[in-house]
Amino acid sequence: MERPMEYALELIRLAKDNKAESICIQNVSEIPPQLFELDSLKKLLLFNVDVTELPSEICQLTNLEKLSLTDSMHITTLPEEICELKKLKSLDISDSRIMYLPEGIGQLTTLEKLDCENTRIKSLPPGIGQLTELEHLKITGSKISHIPPEIEGLQKLKRLHLIIQGTPLPKELFSLSELIKLSIEDSLLTNISEEIGLLHKLVYLNLGVNNLTTLPQSIGDLANLTYLDLRFNLLDSIPDRLWSLPKLQTLDLRVNLLKELSPKVAGLENLEELDVSENLLQSLPTSIFQLGNLTKLYFGKNGIKSIPLKFFKMQDLRMYGLDTQLD
Repeated sequence: MERPMEYALELIRLAKDNKAESICIQNVSEIPPQLFELDSLKKLLLFNVDVTELPSEICQLTNLEKLSLTDSMHITTLPEEICELKKLKSLDISDSRIMYLPEGIGQLTTLEKLDCENTRIKSLPPGIGQLTELEHLKITGSKISHIPPEIEGLQKLKRLHLIIQGTPLPKELFSLSELIKLSIEDSLLTNISEEIGLLHKLVYLNLGVNNLTTLPQSIGDLANLTYLDLRFNLLDSIPDRLWSLPKLQTLDLRVNLLKELSPKVAGLENLEELDVSENLLQSLPTSIFQLGNLTKLYFGKNGIKSIPLKFFKMQDLRMYGLDTQLD
């Protein structure tokens, strides 16, 4: 018997004797059937297990609250029986080759966190909308080709991270009023609906690495936003209302097509970090001097020939891109 299996069996024996609530099985070539006799388990970590599917007996662990299959690169499917885990709160299948979520996933009505980072999932089943307690959803690795309108049912969702296949965002997504963190990057998006302004609780918004040419004026309605990532897009202008976001601390505009930066940038009174590097800028507005909280300014790889000398009077400011002349 291989040493990892011997170790796993010993762990299972000890867990059974002590009615353990947590166990981690790793580096085994099969999942010991004895594992599914641990009816007191609440937390099960299966790390780097060399199996292609999770046994259907997983449904016997009726008290399970957290299940993690992290880094189990050979697992490609989840059994429908996993949907019988009525107490499950967290499901982590990141760094696996799983291609589909079970059709019955909506039965996991206590699920709060679903982490599918770096998987091969390309679509979401309609049942996803029945996960009414879900607060965290992350699906990356493969680009999602379809987001079902049923996503509207995720009314407690606070964090959403998706990579999609260039399809427009469904209007139902903008009804998720509890969202505080939204990341949809590397998704070939060409536009964002004005309805994004309905997400009033957003604190973090990442729309980087897309094909955005414009931004909606309603982005100025995101009054709680502290972080805005718009890097690697095709933006040649910024809507005026963005410059009045009262809580914004970080603004990343690098690698776009901006020819000028509006003097209204001074309206971002809480801005701490601004990156406008790799654009088409010829100068920087002197109004930047009014940003008393600014500590980092990136402006390299533009056409900027000189910078205002008064910038050097901003004692806490560090500038990156100083291959220019002083003005």
